[in-house]
Amino acid sequence: MFKPRVSTQSEYEFVSIDELVPDNHLLRLIDKYIDLSFLLEKVRPYYSDDNGRPSDPTILFKMMFIGYIYGIRSERQLQREIEMNVAYRWFLGLKFKDLVPHHSTISWNRQHRFKGTDIFQEIFDEIVLQAMNHKMVGGRVLFSDSTHLRLTLININSNCPLLSQCTRSKNKVKVVTRHVWEEHKEKVRENRLSKSGKMLYKFRKEKIERSFADSKELHGLRYCRLRGLKKASEQALLTAACQNMKKIATHLARLEKVCCNSLG
Repeated sequence: MFKPRVSTQSEYEFVSIDELVPDNHLLRLIDKYIDLSFLLEKVRPYYSDDNGRPSDPTILFKMMFIGYIYGIRSERQLQREIEMNVAYRWFLGLKFKDLVPHHSTISWNRQHRFKGTDIFQEIFDEIVLQAMNHKMVGGRVLFSDSTHLRLTLININSNCPLLSQCTRSKNKVKVVTRHVWEEHKEKVRENRLSKSGKMLYKFRKEKIERSFADSKELHGLRYCRLRGLKKASEQALLTAACQNMKKIATHLARLEKVCCNSLG
């Protein structure tokens, strides 16, 4: 039966914000399985106990976590998303009418309060430590994503008065003597074709490269948000920390579900 719905958007409803967030929502899982209480102790030295306006640093960092988890690269957009998203508000501990901290608060703290500190490295290390406590990190094998670089030794005429011009002059001697890594190339090839090497390559393709792809596609690491090596390092550390939080939470939730099913 054709019946247009009458708009009721101006009506008031009594509803709990906790009821609106699904039990399997990622932020609910992170809140349940990731202990973020360490944040207060980590940042306490950078705040005054008796001066300035009261603030909760946990909300600031949780805002940044939301941005990195969901790939929201703009802090202005992050503020707008939190204002409209119920799950984001629930994660931050904000009510429906609570004001969301201004986006400039994040940039000010990064540029002033936490400038020159190792707080972002400490956050990353703490999340890794929690993964180790959950037996998710063994520490037996180290994986890295890399590219082979061909390194050469070049013999240039030492009598050349301007060495910078030797590579451009046809009259000067420029001889490639050998590739430095040539003697190890065959050994690397044999190891790659071995059974353990194939397993390692398969693991790297399925796990490591997929993790880097996720960080680019889902968590905003495709583009540098900030300029400078230190700030780029901050982005990489927080991206990796949020990826680890996501993996820890989903893994523990899956284990708990399996245990409940086996007991039930």
